[in-house]
Amino acid sequence: MTIEFNAKVQALFQFEVRGPDGEIRKESGWSPNLVLDQGLELIGTGGCLNFCQVGSGVSTPLKTDKNLEVFVGETSNTPIGQIKPTWGMDSDEGFCWTRKIFRFEQGQAVGNISEVGVGGTTKEGVKTLFNRALVRDAQGFFATVTVMEDETLDVTVELRVYLDPNSRAYTVNMSGVEYSLRTESIFVAFNNPYLESAVHQYIPSGYSGAIASKTATPSGATGSFTGQGASYSTRAYVPGSKKQIFDMYWGLNVGNSAPLRTVVVTTNLGAYQTEFSPVIPKTSDHILKLTFSITWDRYE
Repeated sequence: MTIEFNAKVQALFQFEVRGPDGEIRKESGWSPNLVLDQGLELIGTGGCLNFCQVGSGVSTPLKTDKNLEVFVGETSNTPIGQIKPTWGMDSDEGFCWTRKIFRFEQGQAVGNISEVGVGGTTKEGVKTLFNRALVRDAQGFFATVTVMEDETLDVTVELRVYLDPNSRAYTVNMSGVEYSLRTESIFVAFNNPYLESAVHQYIPSGYSGAIASKTATPSGATGSFTGQGASYSTRAYVPGSKKQIFDMYWGLNVGNSAPLRTVVVTTNLGAYQTEFSPVIPKTSDHILKLTFSITWDRYE
C-alpha cells in the first residue's frame, strides 16, 4: 500500500527598479502567476528557481504556454549577499514558501516590462519556464514597468507550496495485523528551501508518540532512517504523473528502541506525518518497509 499526500503550488512576483545610486525609483505590486502545464512537470524533473525571464507581452497567460510572449531578457544573477533563497512557513494560511531575488543589471532588461516568469532545467538539460504572469501595479491592475539603460531591475519571486489541510484515514494489513492510519501535513522548520530542485525527500524520522499538531513534531523519537540496515530512497519520476514515490526501509537492527507510532516524511514539497494505530512493534525480528507518495497541482 502507498500512503498518499498532496500539495498545490503558486508563485507571486514583485518588481523594483533602481537607479545608479541603488535607490528605488519605481516599484510594482505583487503579481499572481499561472503555473504552466510544463511547470507542473518541471517539479518532478528539475528546479523551478534557476532563472528569471521578463518580456513585453500582454496576452493572458495560458496553461499551455511554453515561453513568454515577447522575450526581453533573462538572468540567473542575484544581489550581492542574497545568493541563497530564504524560506519559511505560514501555518495559519497553510503554505510553505521560498523567496528569491533575481537582478537584471544595467542594460539587461531595457524597455517596457509587462510579463515575467521563472524556471529551471530538467534532468535532461532542457531549459523550461515554470510559470508566467502579467505585471500588476500596487492596486492590482495590469501595468508595465519601464526600465531605462542606466537602471537595475530586481524581481522578487515567492514560490508557495500549499499543504493539504485535511486529515486522511487509511486501513492497511501488515504481518496479519490491521492498522488504522491517519495522515496530516506538518509545519515545522526543516531548514530547506521548497521547489529549488526536483522533488525529493530528506531524512525521515520515526516517533513513539502520536501526532501532536500541525506545528509540532511528535514526541519520543525512535530514530531516523539512517545507519546500517536503514535506508530511504526516491524513485525515478514517471513523466506526466505529477507524483513522486518514496520508499523507507528499516532493517533488523534499527528502529527497535521503542514502538513506532508516527512517521514524519520531509520533502522539498512540504512535510507530512502518518500515525499508526496500534503502534508498530518493531523489533530485531522484523524488517519494516513503508511507501509514500506525494502528488501536486497548481493552486487556483
